[in-house]
Amino acid sequence: MSQPPFTPGSVHTEDEFAQTEVRQDANGDPVWDQNAQPQYPDQGAHQFEPNNQALQSAQEANQIAGAALHLCDSNNIDLNGKLYLKIEAWTGIAGIAGSVPGIETVKDNVLGGVPGITARSSLKNASGKLLSEAEGFVGQDETFWASKPVSDRVNMAQTRAVGRVCRLVYSYIVQIMNKEYGRRFEMTPAEEILASQRQAHAVPQMGGTQQVPMGTRQPFVPQNTIPFQQPPPAWQPPPMPPQTQTYPNPQAYPAPQPNVQQPVGQDEVWQGQLRDINIKWVNTARGQSQLFIISLTDGRSASTFDKTIAGNAQMAQGRNVEMIVKPRGQGRYNVQQIRPL
Repeated sequence: MSQPPFTPGSVHTEDEFAQTEVRQDANGDPVWDQNAQPQYPDQGAHQFEPNNQALQSAQEANQIAGAALHLCDSNNIDLNGKLYLKIEAWTGIAGIAGSVPGIETVKDNVLGGVPGITARSSLKNASGKLLSEAEGFVGQDETFWASKPVSDRVNMAQTRAVGRVCRLVYSYIVQIMNKEYGRRFEMTPAEEILASQRQAHAVPQMGGTQQVPMGTRQPFVPQNTIPFQQPPPAWQPPPMPPQTQTYPNPQAYPAPQPNVQQPVGQDEVWQGQLRDINIKWVNTARGQSQLFIISLTDGRSASTFDKTIAGNAQMAQGRNVEMIVKPRGQGRYNVQQIRPL
């Protein structure tokens, strides 16, 4: 015997402990066996384990980085030796992490005096909790996108917003890829860096001379080798375009007469100078929609719901254009196509 039998709720007396045979040392002190199994059922049954939430989050981040590595390897762009992740890679990381990006609003905006389109994106987890928000902007000062239809610029603004909000939350996942897997991904989304690259190539160089990297010495070339050369004439502002255009054969494209209209459904071809584009909200079967009214300087006007046609008209404002219109009765016309002359 080592100890009295354990009985929950009972009280042991001193006599019971006195009858217990315990090994003693030379001084008469009891010697307890440290390797003996505990008699009490709850003794040693539970081990204390600390709740290390930071360690668990780090392990999850490593798992996400490993799972999304193949997506990032196949969805990046190499620019000047640097790898930039495309939108497919950023949304893939967010999806593996259990979050979903979405578009909240798209609207016209002016930033720094530059008009453009702004899209706001949000990132939420599986339970709908908001993790972050970001905006994407496509301005008219971007030469590449200024010539694109409105729908293309709206799509790019949404793409930039989604890439930015995913980068704000999950850039540390990309850092883990660079550290643990030997990658060299940049934190800036590819769609943003491509915009700056296109803008740099589109900016005209002053004076038509080729830009030379700083620190490069060029040989001296005299600019005026002719004695007594006259100075160049003073700069004159370019002539303003005429308000009306006279065509060689005006009878080929006659203006519509009052209360006279072609049969409904038969296309007409108009030529003239585009004056302005007005926007009017109208109620349709699918709700409120934007109606774009395109007017020429000679008083003729036609309308369309097509944002692509309206975008082409916006870029051609003040220029001579050719429009294909379709009469729809009561002196109203629908724009089918428009192009500058």
